[in-house]
Amino acid sequence: MRSFWKGPNLFKISSTKNELKIISRNTTVFPSFVGKTFLVKNGKNSLKKITFSSEMVGFKVGVFVFTKKIY
Repeated sequence: MRSFWKGPNLFKISSTKNELKIISRNTTVFPSFVGKTFLVKNGKNSLKKITFSSEMVGFKVGVFVFTKKIY
């Protein structure tokens, strides 16, 4: 739990080469993310491209990024 005075733990975005990277999978998808493409770290080395839609608003980013191989 975060302290009340620190505010909510929303997201950490690093921007390089005009690509937005979301490092924290705990980030909540906001309406301002709709229609934009982000690179999301899956826990290892790879980054997954995700374009957010209106149905994804309110969910955590980690729901849409798989951390294990799917056979």
